Amino acid sequence: PARMETVTRTVLDKKGGITSWEEIECELLNATPLPIFYELASARLTSASKKVIDERLLPILNDKPVSIEIMSHTDSRGNDDYNMSLSQQRANSVVNYLVSKGISRSRLSSKGYGESRLVNRCSNGVECSENEHQRNRRTEFRVLNN
Repeated sequence: PARMETVTRTVLDKKGGITSWEEIECELLNATPLPIFYELASARLTSASKKVIDERLLPILNDKPVSIEIMSHTDSRGNDDYNMSLSQQRANSVVNYLVSKGISRSRLSSKGYGESRLVNRCSNGVECSENEHQRNRRTEFRVLNN
């Protein structure tokens, strides 16, 4: 897991002068959600999901030599190990689709997070509507370099 640490230090800039480094907020790059939602217990990309990938990810990957991390998630139903495996399958589905569109696999990475990063209160044992659970079955991406 990520951790945040503030570092302050003073360095000698040149003889006779001192430059002081200021404290700054250092956040990890935020992930950008993709409106790709999955059916319960499925990693299959629908035609609507493929259209989203074609419109949102392919232009980024075709326009610039960037690498992208694909992150997929599940809802809290099912056991934790199954959900971790399913989320990895979901991320792999997106990567495989992008490769089928001509994107080099070396520019793509995939990570499944299971139910470890829920976007709402719908954790184990909490009663939620189908729509609430569906919000957790999602895929996000983050540009790693450019």
